[in-house]
Amino acid sequence: MAAKTTFTITHPDGTVSTRTTAHNYGWAVVASPADPTVFAKALHVSITAQQTEIAKIEAALASMDIGIVDRGLDLNPAISHKVALRGYPNVHSWSDAKGRVTRFDGTVLSARKALEADATEAIAQCHRHIAHLETKIAAGPQGELAEYRVYRWSSKQNLAQKAADKEFAYVASQYGCTVTVVPVAQ
Repeated sequence: MAAKTTFTITHPDGTVSTRTTAHNYGWAVVASPADPTVFAKALHVSITAQQTEIAKIEAALASMDIGIVDRGLDLNPAISHKVALRGYPNVHSWSDAKGRVTRFDGTVLSARKALEADATEAIAQCHRHIAHLETKIAAGPQGELAEYRVYRWSSKQNLAQKAADKEFAYVASQYGCTVTVVPVAQ
């Protein structure tokens, strides 16, 4: 069994990242803390996407245009058809040929009532997600996004640079971090 070596990186803020392993790492892909403004902007984009989803669901719910499609399955007649809101197919359920939906608790609903309940829950879920994102914006970058972190340890500089450019470039664009390749000390 090969002897283990501890590799360290001292970040500009004085914090240290270490890794103890039998592998030989000479390089690391390191990201700086997130920029709070860019972090908030990225989360605002997600909030806008959730608001768009709510508008789509509400429009489909208002029209209540229901499609019932035969799934082509003979396994269980109670779920032989798919019912969905035509304007928003992500709200759907499984029904019998007459459009009756049987819930897991045994309750039988019409397709209209089942889809109304599902759409209402989808809207509520979007609102919960928005509230969560707003809490994250108010708190600012937390955890690993608030500090320097090592994304990849590498034995070769060119592989570390490739990872920084291709795999971790989204971190820089999403959160305003600087992703760099740095030499590792033993």
